[in-house]
Amino acid sequence: MSFALKQHEFVFNVFCPFIGIGVGALGMQDVRATVGSANAKFQVVGGIDADAGAVANACRLLGAPISVMDLFTREQYEDFHGKPPPHGWREVTPEDVRFAAGGHSVNVVMLSPPCKGFTTLITNAISESKRYRAMNALALRGVWLCLEAFKDDLPEFFLFECVPSILNRGRRFLDQVSGLFSAYGFAAAETVHDCGPLGGLAQHRRRFLGVARNTAKVPNFLYQPRALPMKSLADVIGRLPPPSPLVHPLHGVSNLEWKTWSRLAMVEAGSDWKSVDRLRQANGVLADFALSRRGSIADGLAPIADPRFNSGGNDYSQYGVMNWNASSGAIIAIRSPGQGVFSVADPRIDQCRLNPTLEFDVVQRPPSQAPSFELPGPCDRITCVITAPDGTWHRPLTTLEAAALQAIFEPEHLDAFRLEAQSQAQCKEWIGNAIPRTAARGMGEAIAKALLMARTEQTQVITDEPIWVRSAIAALQCSAVH
Repeated sequence: MSFALKQHEFVFNVFCPFIGIGVGALGMQDVRATVGSANAKFQVVGGIDADAGAVANACRLLGAPISVMDLFTREQYEDFHGKPPPHGWREVTPEDVRFAAGGHSVNVVMLSPPCKGFTTLITNAISESKRYRAMNALALRGVWLCLEAFKDDLPEFFLFECVPSILNRGRRFLDQVSGLFSAYGFAAAETVHDCGPLGGLAQHRRRFLGVARNTAKVPNFLYQPRALPMKSLADVIGRLPPPSPLVHPLHGVSNLEWKTWSRLAMVEAGSDWKSVDRLRQANGVLADFALSRRGSIADGLAPIADPRFNSGGNDYSQYGVMNWNASSGAIIAIRSPGQGVFSVADPRIDQCRLNPTLEFDVVQRPPSQAPSFELPGPCDRITCVITAPDGTWHRPLTTLEAAALQAIFEPEHLDAFRLEAQSQAQCKEWIGNAIPRTAARGMGEAIAKALLMARTEQTQVITDEPIWVRSAIAALQCSAVH
């Protein structure tokens, strides 16, 4: 239930199953909405996640009580883990969910269940395995638990976010979710949105968004969030200092194999590994390019090994390098540059200093016969700076930069951002799984305005914002029947 601070000021309650580290929930708490003389904001009254480490970070980030709960049924637990649950484990009940919400009534439930089983990054056979079917079923169970937990005072809205491929791979689960919403009096719609314009991000991030409206409580339109201008990488990570673990524990550049560094240096910015196919090679090295010590060719020119891949061996690797003044693709739980377009052409080359013995320039000249310096071995894992032919440093994004691109913090306030984790890989996974903060705020503002319209008994407002998503019109207006 919402409550009024003053006559025309409302606070609406949000509950977040599968909350992760709480970034989407934080975006909801950022919301400030106005309709006429009425104002609204959200407060997160609780959340749930099975990852205790993520929950600890969410509690600190939100200042709200978040509960560690495993939402599997016993059968799902055994299918996922391949063994029975430990002694003392029990299935979560609707009463547990109400307790996790602090006993509050809830206006909005926002959930982003595990999506790995719905992605196209795994085969259909793996997606249909018992392990992944159990994971995929969490979406349906999470919705059911919340509907049952709050059935005596149902929320006005459910927001359900996932990867777009759930529309195909998760079709049967979505049909069951839609049936649940209908049974509880909700009109549901399935949409696809780009978080980039929703949050004014520097990344394009297409996502599925299911919207369910309680027709008894909200008889008015839900208007589409206003689109914001997209940013470039320079607009966001350019406001951070150049990478260094001395700046922030999450701002170090990954150690990569030398052959990966030299390959990235030869990839054209704005392209991927296929661009190296245009380079001439002779006797296993590049014919027209060589490496010098940084800033000098006096020590000779070392050959660059042919950066091309063997035929048929790299169909699903990318080694993409983004332009500094472009937006990125979706930030995900990346582990290596070969997993996609997750490296950037950083022009701040003069500010990027490491060990002088690991700093090189690519020069457009044939290699000399006997340079006076040695290059690392092809499989040596190092961090180095190579000035690419375009005068930039082609390097992977840091974990801190990924967090900034997810709008978790403002670059000027990087000292206030921290994650407590066992590893950088764990941080990357949490960050990549998050709903971007400003995108959640954009969605939340649209929901808050709809809630204010219902509270003030307005069915329409004068606005240039369209009704949310063409495919959702029939489901989100007063006469909708699903």
